[in-house]
Amino acid sequence: MAPSTVERIHDDPLLALNPTDLHTHGLVVPASPNTTAPPTLPVYGDFVLTAIFNYNGGDPAKNPAEYDRSAYNQLHAHYDVVYNSLSAADYDIHIPTYQPTGAYWIHPHMHGISGVQITAGMSGIISIGNIASYLCYNESCNHPVLESSVRHLILKDMQVLASGAPQLQQDPTFCSGSPPGNGVCAGNRKVYPGGRWFFTLNGQQYPTIPVAKTEGEVWRFTNSAASATYNLQLVDDATTKPIAFQLIAVDGVAVRFPEGTSAGQVQAALRGRFRIADCGKAITTYALKPICVSEIVMMPIRRSSKPLELAKTGGSTISLARLADTTPIAISKAARAISEFLLNGLICVAAPTVIATPWL
Repeated sequence: MAPSTVERIHDDPLLALNPTDLHTHGLVVPASPNTTAPPTLPVYGDFVLTAIFNYNGGDPAKNPAEYDRSAYNQLHAHYDVVYNSLSAADYDIHIPTYQPTGAYWIHPHMHGISGVQITAGMSGIISIGNIASYLCYNESCNHPVLESSVRHLILKDMQVLASGAPQLQQDPTFCSGSPPGNGVCAGNRKVYPGGRWFFTLNGQQYPTIPVAKTEGEVWRFTNSAASATYNLQLVDDATTKPIAFQLIAVDGVAVRFPEGTSAGQVQAALRGRFRIADCGKAITTYALKPICVSEIVMMPIRRSSKPLELAKTGGSTISLARLADTTPIAISKAARAISEFLLNGLICVAAPTVIATPWL
């Protein structure tokens, strides 16, 4: 990695060798250091005080201990330094039975360079548990939401120069003067001629997502960008107006408020990141009303879940998904009991299922 792409290169010269590690976000797990002895590969839990270096064929010039002895000694005093012929370390993270169900994510946590590595694609989501353990289509919970109704959607972005090389140290003015459209905007003609800033969904630029289930779907969005903030809406192509959808969880935490909470109090608790909207149908069967929104502001590294139903107009794109004409999904009584205590917490489940996506 070129030193010019690393923001804190003057603070830590070893960052030029592109060390990395792995960290989970939202998991209730201990920080477990390595317990194996060389030459066996080290095995870590969620332990951020680790620096894994590329062996580079044993090139002495790329050996962190030789590259800068002073910086190496300083790093080694606080971190486990991993430098072996496989350029690798193993991670064995045990998920406890009390881990809340929901969407979480993995990413590098190497201070001074993690933003560059996330921009390059080193991040992904972790889905724990079954959606049916806390979401149902009715109050009695005899009609749970099926796992096949859940989509995991990852928002990623990358600035690409005219040469095809990625701009890993992102410039917020990259597209200055060029409005975005269909998942991409043109680079500034004076500074980045021929460049493009791509905004992808599961690695695809401006995809079409069919929503075939009449009962709706649950979409789990993760903003895995290093610095980009997204303002998300579902828009009716016919009217160009925003469509309301139910907000289920934010950052792995279920959205639930005590009875009698006003819309203003809900808006304040959500910290301006959502625009509260009318769900479009009177709710009489549930003890608790759902929270519906028409706009989401997702800052870097955020997660949210929402249910969606196919538009009655027959469209098959994201902008034609809607919830306003269907009965909102219910959070189970067990989940509500726990979230009553946590204000807006999540049900804890036994023996959760773990699904991790590869880094895109």
